[in-house]
Amino acid sequence: MPATRGHCQGADFCQELSGEADTEFQRTYGADPPKRIIDQSANLCLLADMSPLCVGHLLIVSQDHYLSFAEVMKDHESEVKVVLERVLEQYQNTFGQAVVLEHGSSLDIEGSGCITHAHWHLFPLEADAVHEIILDDGLCCSDLTDLEDLEGYSKLHTSEKKKSPRAASYVSP
Repeated sequence: MPATRGHCQGADFCQELSGEADTEFQRTYGADPPKRIIDQSANLCLLADMSPLCVGHLLIVSQDHYLSFAEVMKDHESEVKVVLERVLEQYQNTFGQAVVLEHGSSLDIEGSGCITHAHWHLFPLEADAVHEIILDDGLCCSDLTDLEDLEGYSKLHTSEKKKSPRAASYVSP
């Protein structure tokens, strides 16, 4: 059962993943391509980004509604690890180094570009360049060395009452 009940604000991942026809993706692309799902497991989906920032910009999205991947990990840790390992192996063979980035969302953040549905961005970029861009945009940034860092990161930032957008990035080994 998802840790956070609700529905998407700022995007319609919930509607798109449930098969609804009237979604932003369908309104933008029509039937060409018919969908942007590249691969999926029981609880996760690999999607092409609708407005990619570079070649290779993909998303890993939770099938159910969660606010962050720290929440997804609480319910589906082993599946996340297996899917991420499989996706990163293929991704790195195609694009080289991968950076996994989550820019935090919460129901308290309004008027920002945040989407209130757990999703990771995959970029074929150098981690230092991504970190610099995040800081230049005025975001708080935490570099995570592995997936176990998510639990501590989540506890630290959910206990804070700050409403500033956050970003966390994970550089694949």
